Amino acid sequence: MSITSQVIFMQELNQQNNKREKVSLQELSFDERQRLVGAFVWLVEQDKKQNPALYQRKSEKNDRHSMSANT
Repeated sequence: MSITSQVIFMQELNQQNNKREKVSLQELSFDERQRLVGAFVWLVEQDKKQNPALYQRKSEKNDRHSMSANT
């Protein structure tokens, strides 16, 4: 699924949400749920590119701090 179709889906869903207050995931079709999940996967991937330190394991962070302190 392309990123463009995911963005369009999110826009369509947002427009539908503006018309009604609550949306149940059970009301969405399987394809709509898959597209919604795909959009969130894309958002997390973009966030990882912008904030890679937030996605490092604690042991990796500790190793890097101890390496810089030893030099």
